[in-house]
Amino acid sequence: MKTKTFAIAILLFTFYSCDFRKSVNKDLVTGLVTKGDGLSSEEVYLTSGEEKINRNTFTYGEKIYLNFENVEGLKKVDEAVFPGLQ
Repeated sequence: MKTKTFAIAILLFTFYSCDFRKSVNKDLVTGLVTKGDGLSSEEVYLTSGEEKINRNTFTYGEKIYLNFENVEGLKKVDEAVFPGLQ
């Protein structure tokens, strides 16, 4: 009985200490796919200047920006941002 309780306790501590923050986002209109391991974001989208892009074709040389909203898993140190390590 002790070994069974001990094994369950070990399993609980193992799963409790693991970081399950993974994110997968896919925009069906633009085809943009993002995957994060240890990082998560509420919304990911493309913009051109200030305008949100809702198309999947682009002009050669066009500047586009990848925008992440409400990112979790990063730590700010002074003016720099780093991935959080655990």
